[in-house]
Amino acid sequence: PTATGRTYPDFVAKLKDGRLFVIEYKGGDRVSNNDSKHKKQMGELWAKASGGKCVYLMAVPQKEAGMSLQQQLLAAIRQQD
Repeated sequence: PTATGRTYPDFVAKLKDGRLFVIEYKGGDRVSNNDSKHKKQMGELWAKASGGKCVYLMAVPQKEAGMSLQQQLLAAIRQQD
């Protein structure tokens, strides 16, 4: 849930180590809007509150992140190991 309703992530995966990996993808035109910022904050809070059982990533186009999508995914998984 969010302050304005609910959020439905684009992808949910179970990693080999048992963690849940939630991925929200935002195109360049939506990365910085208030809804996306709020979803990112909620996702990061959710992952932090999980005690290491969940990973969250708001993936963005390479030109926005400076990394390919694959690099963003791997970095999120490693960062929250």
